[in-house]
Amino acid sequence: MLDIVATRFLPRDMHDPLKSDSNTRDRLLHAFHLTTAPAILRSKFELLCSESLDPYLNCITPQNCDTAIKGRAGTGKTLLLIKEAINIANDPDNEVLFLTYNHSLLADIKRLTSYFSSGSLTDDNFKTIDSFFQSLMQRHHIISSPIRPDSSSDYEAEYYDALSRLHEIVISDEADSLISPTPTHFIIDEAQDISNIEREIIFSLYPASEMLAAVGIDQPMRKSNIGTWENIHTINVKSCRRMFSNVALFVNEVAAILKCDWHVDCSKAFPGGKVLLLDRYDRDIHDDLLRQQRKHGCDDYDMLLLTGSQHNQYLSDIINNIYDGRITENRKKPPADNQPRLYHYQSCRGIEGWTVVCLGLDAYYEEMMSKNDKVIKMMMPLTRAIDTLVIVLSGKDNHVSQTLLSAAESFPDFVTISRHDSSTKC
Repeated sequence: MLDIVATRFLPRDMHDPLKSDSNTRDRLLHAFHLTTAPAILRSKFELLCSESLDPYLNCITPQNCDTAIKGRAGTGKTLLLIKEAINIANDPDNEVLFLTYNHSLLADIKRLTSYFSSGSLTDDNFKTIDSFFQSLMQRHHIISSPIRPDSSSDYEAEYYDALSRLHEIVISDEADSLISPTPTHFIIDEAQDISNIEREIIFSLYPASEMLAAVGIDQPMRKSNIGTWENIHTINVKSCRRMFSNVALFVNEVAAILKCDWHVDCSKAFPGGKVLLLDRYDRDIHDDLLRQQRKHGCDDYDMLLLTGSQHNQYLSDIINNIYDGRITENRKKPPADNQPRLYHYQSCRGIEGWTVVCLGLDAYYEEMMSKNDKVIKMMMPLTRAIDTLVIVLSGKDNHVSQTLLSAAESFPDFVTISRHDSSTKC
């Protein structure tokens, strides 16, 4: 359709009214690009264009004050950052640098901002946090090539050793800004994982820049060197902006049973949503979930599958038809609209799907807890779904599976437990 519009939508003669506006064709093409975008990106675009985020943004002190937006998963922190980035970039005197950890989230943000025809933000305004700091390390000859998680025996230790040496150079006033044009505003997502050293490097190199950060409560992924965001202007967001109300109620119940200090206000969430607890996942189930979400105007892209690094027994029937974001090489290009997305649990921060399938979730987090990891980290994958949360259990009787089944009993109207050929409401 886009090709037809691009090649055939031409003014026919001088009196054609379209001739009076040379931008009409481009704007129509832009509109088609937006209307054919995946549903989750369209809904984000509509929210960014609405005024519902403005009361929070009005709380941001406009000049010479760094601000942290704090909230739990699914409360709209990233959307607030994106809208404020667009507002800031509309002033030609400003230069925005948007930093985040997640490559898949960064690809979504770039695509989302491209729907705004003003073009005030381009790909050059976005970087991953690690790539930003590693570019500084390379510039100062601290490292000769990027440090990569898939090729380093201890990525975190190697990265922080190089970061410490960069910090020594910066505080000794031997470093330059190194970025042109110099950012006037740093916007940082998932800033709960930014270390104090990283913040000091930014403040030292760019003392005139302002910082706006989204800080996820109880969402750190790094195990050490975590910074603090105290004594800073703070905006707290509590209302659920991602999950439909039923999904949010279920996740709140899971957190309550686990005695996690975790809760989102779902009183203003969009009504509806459903939860499925399955003991298997195959091509028939996969295809049926895709058909169900297509009825709501979704593309296959709007499905998100999550798995542990060692839990691949469910994927043999479907792996050839999905975007496998677990593979580093694949992440160099974004998924197509007709591809469901697959990521590891530890890589799902910030991304979402209309339908989210958590494969072997109980076994994965039972294993993580046996290694003294915090159970609250399980809230991250559980909060990725908008309408449909699918949890595929391992079949093992463990604390996590018992918790999920217990939570399901509280909501017989929208939670379904399916065992092989039988389905039961709780």
